[in-house]
Amino acid sequence: MNHPPYHLRVNKAVDRFLLIEVLRRLNGIIDLPDYTYYGFGGPFLEDCRLLHEYFPKLRLVSIEKERHTFKRQEFHRFSKDLVLKKLSLRKLLGRIRSAGKEVFWLDYTDTKLARFREFMDLLDVANDGTIVKVTLRAQRDDNPHGMAFEGDDSEHEAKLAEFKTAIREEFVKVWPAHVTDKELLPGKFPNLIQRMLQVAAEKILPAGSAGSVFQPIDSVSYTDGTLMLSLTGIVWPLNDITRVKNQFSGWKFANLSWQPPHKIAVPILSVKERLFLEEFLSVDNNDAETLAKALGYDVGRGKEDTLRKLAQYADFHRYYPYFAKVTV
Repeated sequence: MNHPPYHLRVNKAVDRFLLIEVLRRLNGIIDLPDYTYYGFGGPFLEDCRLLHEYFPKLRLVSIEKERHTFKRQEFHRFSKDLVLKKLSLRKLLGRIRSAGKEVFWLDYTDTKLARFREFMDLLDVANDGTIVKVTLRAQRDDNPHGMAFEGDDSEHEAKLAEFKTAIREEFVKVWPAHVTDKELLPGKFPNLIQRMLQVAAEKILPAGSAGSVFQPIDSVSYTDGTLMLSLTGIVWPLNDITRVKNQFSGWKFANLSWQPPHKIAVPILSVKERLFLEEFLSVDNNDAETLAKALGYDVGRGKEDTLRKLAQYADFHRYYPYFAKVTV
């Protein structure tokens, strides 16, 4: 199986570090050392490696059903305490009984109705305290928006109507009550995927119930070879939900009420450029203009694109990893 080099992609890396930040903040109301992490580690086990570095007492389990990827995981295994399981998520859910002390990252590379069902199946067995992060592809290759048509506008409109009907029928079990044509635009599609996740979550844990709910904590969209949507939340008693929200008070990237996801689009900068910019990022009220002026050259396609990229860097620089080339 071919896997994209997630360990070298900065937007994906920022998403991983946002999970670290979420867990760090939640550690004020949960006992994270008692938790077990379950994730789709991929061939290089990058998520497990990062979590082990920041939370060495967190138990780690990577699940993988593809044989050759599992063998690569065995090769890259970095700790005897890391448990590798060759099985699917569905089989895993049939074997474990949630104690509310689990972190799950459902890190998918596609978007199918089955993925939403697996998310719902997980919430169905999750006890209070269960943390769930789910990542889905937020792009459709059959989306007529942006496609070139040789015919008149009526042909384009017919294709759009056909697409809307087809996708609604495909995801009817998690389709929101009202979807506008604007939400089908490629740039807006991540928010539609998030709304579908909200429908899925509230079918299992109704928002108006007196019991527990799935409380969103953060959500982001980013390009990782393709457009992705990544959402993190926690199962928690509704009558105590303020305690969760207070842990993220003042955090710029919190999304506690199903608002549109934050966008991650950090620029590719050299280590030398990043070290140079650090002194400007430590000054109060720094912004993209300050960084652009300090550099004195564009790092994007023109000034406007450079300012967008540097604004992203100012936002996410603390979660931007350093990559180094090592000769072995």
